[in-house]
Amino acid sequence: MVGCAAAWALGTVLSKGVLDRTAMRPLDVLTVQLVASVVALGTVATLAAVRSRAPVRVGALLRDGWTGLLEPGLAFVLTMVGLALTSAASATVLTSLEPVLIPLVAWAVLRSRPTARQLVVVATAAVGAVVVAWSGGSGGGSAGGDVLVVLGVGAAALYAVASSRHAAHHPPVALAAAQQVWALALTAAVAGVVAISTGTTWPTQGHLVAVAATGLCTLSIPFSLYLLALRHMDVAEAAPYLCLIPVFGVTSSAVLLGEAVGAVQVLGVAVVIAALLVGGVGSRPRAGTRNRTVAA
Repeated sequence: MVGCAAAWALGTVLSKGVLDRTAMRPLDVLTVQLVASVVALGTVATLAAVRSRAPVRVGALLRDGWTGLLEPGLAFVLTMVGLALTSAASATVLTSLEPVLIPLVAWAVLRSRPTARQLVVVATAAVGAVVVAWSGGSGGGSAGGDVLVVLGVGAAALYAVASSRHAAHHPPVALAAAQQVWALALTAAVAGVVAISTGTTWPTQGHLVAVAATGLCTLSIPFSLYLLALRHMDVAEAAPYLCLIPVFGVTSSAVLLGEAVGAVQVLGVAVVIAALLVGGVGSRPRAGTRNRTVAA
């Protein structure tokens, strides 16, 4: 989960760099990233199946892979458009809302009621995220972009809970590939509609290669690691590790993109991370909870 958080944060920063340095539109970037990731994941999954001589249940994979419509489908479409309007630092910190949204989504979907402590963590982290969003001007942030990122995080929280039902039944790389096939269909359809209405801007070959490379970091690596983690811990155990995303994200955006990070934004980061860390202490499920969550 630490590697997953680092890859997601770095992928967000690299995607922001691609958007700033090329003429490609956000949805076109995401479509190319998904194509590259599906090819990479599909190749690895096929080689693994051949080596292990294990049967590949393509039908079951595609059926359970529908959660890819939530993330990276809807979540990434909203986040990518939002990322074009706001700063990478604000976007990566706002994604830290996902761990605190997951208990609420689990309550609604799995009927797993959050404790009062978890609700306090949600409220505290939300305050920190709002502080970061409103102070994002120093790094080129905008309220509209921040709102789109938050909506994307909501879709990602739905994905986290829904995927916990299927992670134990399929190889992580194969399931990630199936999910991203669904996501690619959704993204390509939306990108096609936008292209028809606004025209098409053809990227250079160098830009295509750069975007495809970011797709491995943004999509292939983190989703495979996340689904692998869900085979060893339930969604509630995995969620607090995502609080590391803003740590990696703000640091890498400052180092790689030269974005300014103000004192108020640092305070917001500290509030979000502190809330998530306090909420994660002592919250590990008792023995047997993991199996019940997956079975649900």
